[in-house]
Amino acid sequence: MLVPSILVSATLATLAVSCGKEPPKPPRPTVVDAVVARIADVPVVLTAIGTVEPVQEVEVRPQVSGVIQEVLFSEGQAVTPGQVLFRLDRRPFEAARLQVSAQSKTARIQADAARRNLERGRPLYEKKIISEGEFDGLTAASQAADAAVEVQEAALRTAKLNLEYTTIRAPIPGRAGRLLAYPGDVVTANSTPLVQVNQTAPINVRFSVPEKDIGAVRQAAAAGEIPVVARLADSGQTVSGRLTFIDNQVDQGTGSLALKAVFDNADESLWPGQFVQITAETGVLKDVVVVPSHAVQNGQKGTFVFLVGEDGKARFQAVETGRTTGGDTVIVVGVSAGQVVVTDGQMKLSDGSPVEVRSAAGGESR
Repeated sequence: MLVPSILVSATLATLAVSCGKEPPKPPRPTVVDAVVARIADVPVVLTAIGTVEPVQEVEVRPQVSGVIQEVLFSEGQAVTPGQVLFRLDRRPFEAARLQVSAQSKTARIQADAARRNLERGRPLYEKKIISEGEFDGLTAASQAADAAVEVQEAALRTAKLNLEYTTIRAPIPGRAGRLLAYPGDVVTANSTPLVQVNQTAPINVRFSVPEKDIGAVRQAAAAGEIPVVARLADSGQTVSGRLTFIDNQVDQGTGSLALKAVFDNADESLWPGQFVQITAETGVLKDVVVVPSHAVQNGQKGTFVFLVGEDGKARFQAVETGRTTGGDTVIVVGVSAGQVVVTDGQMKLSDGSPVEVRSAAGGESR
């Protein structure tokens, strides 16, 4: 009875050879890097690109018309308040002052004469020697002469002031810009620009933050001073300042809120018109779950990560993220502390893929 068994075995062997197929092999695991999600305190840091601008900027213009006689500074020079920058030709203004001064003296002499006439006429009027109309005329003449004195005194003050205006001084501390008028140029009062002076120490940096950060900014400002750091793009140097201004409305066109910070800038490392990277710390998020930012992916279904299960398989997990600070992203929903999150190799994974973790670093848990 062994013959049928041998025939069956031979038949199966023949079928196996004829088909030429081997049993399917299990898929090879994908090698990935991973970390353990951890609990941490995350500073709430706002970042923005800021524009450096002077605390004050003044375009110096003459207050009287005339001819520039001297320029007493160099382009780009640091200037102090009251420093003489220009001198105009004083001679026409000195002549005008002398003329008005003489007219003022004449008016005072005439006022004295009118006053004496009034005093002489008073007893004559009381004795009915002159009429009431004549006495009123003397009174009016005296009052008119006094008014003429006031007019001439005002004109004299104006002439003296115009003479002072021929010396043009720096109105603020700062740094002078490009020279816009030269000796011999005829300048017009309140019209011709001469030079612009920008105050560079202290100095402002203007920047904006998204509308969603308004609450954090206002809450931090109510609690105290908000420190602000400006980083220069060319050298990487950082400069510390403080927030001084929060705009009273959101820009509807950009959905952002304008802010301003002031920096002492004693070394003038910040320069008007410069762009700088701004960071401002407005608080701390306590005991939140964080993972490296490059672990978080964006897809058609939203933000997600891949978790590594105890069975050695990757699991797709949708997440809701919070702030990103210092290379870490806060996970609001979707990941718990202690879970293993893939940080490299996600592009080769799908839900349920077997994985081999090359490294699984973990932060300190609290």
